[in-house]
Amino acid sequence: MSRLKLLDHRFILTQDIRLYEFYLNESQQHNMYPEDVIDLVETNENESIETWLHTKLAALQQNLEQCSTNLVSQSLSCPKAFSLEYVDTRLQ
Repeated sequence: MSRLKLLDHRFILTQDIRLYEFYLNESQQHNMYPEDVIDLVETNENESIETWLHTKLAALQQNLEQCSTNLVSQSLSCPKAFSLEYVDTRLQ
């Protein structure tokens, strides 16, 4: 996967994690869930929805860690600097 796609994927995962954490925190305070979440879980039982949210967050976190690992791996395989000779050769 290209670096740009990995960075984009990391951004999306981070936003998804924030959203589901917000859902979880708000639902614990108000004992209410968004209809979108209820539709995904296919139940309105609080315990089932909370379990689903924890599972979803764990999966998103695991994907984020893998994405971050891939980004680090890519950065380690890239040269730190290019010689002028290398740049000239690549531009020709």
